[in-house]
Amino acid sequence: MTCWRPTKKAYFQDNVKLNAFMHETYPAIVKEAKQEDAVIYRGG
Repeated sequence: MTCWRPTKKAYFQDNVKLNAFMHETYPAIVKEAKQEDAVIYRGG
């Protein structure tokens, strides 16, 4: 048995989308999780 290889590889990141996620989306997720006393798990 062997590990599966990813079909795509990110050679570069979209900095605009990354900044939007880090400064808008993720803080909203954290705020909602705190309100609901939830735990955030990160997948990779």
